[in-house]
Amino acid sequence: MSQAVPHLTYGLNTVKLCKTEIDNLSFAYNSVFFKLFKTNDVNVINNCQFYSGYLSFSILYDYHRLQFLQKLFDTKFVTERSSVDLHDYLDLNALRVKYRVQHVANKQLFFKYFFDSLI
Repeated sequence: MSQAVPHLTYGLNTVKLCKTEIDNLSFAYNSVFFKLFKTNDVNVINNCQFYSGYLSFSILYDYHRLQFLQKLFDTKFVTERSSVDLHDYLDLNALRVKYRVQHVANKQLFFKYFFDSLI
């Protein structure tokens, strides 16, 4: 798992993925947990991921995407005034609202969000 996750997620933070793409990548990400824990129950897999110290794929993607976009805005490589950057700006704001953060969030906030979704 320690080598597979970076290979699976490499470069994904630079692009906005649609739901279908996230679902397909989630399937690949979850397949390791399906085999390891010998279950096809997604709720069981989500609990196994959380208690093993892993985020679900969609939350992991959001975490990396938010960190990437925030860094671009902090360094002024992307601005809200540019029409080219508008989609990234909107995506950054949507992620901030979803996870209730104003600026850079630590990973523990995403684990809390994941835990709350398990209940």
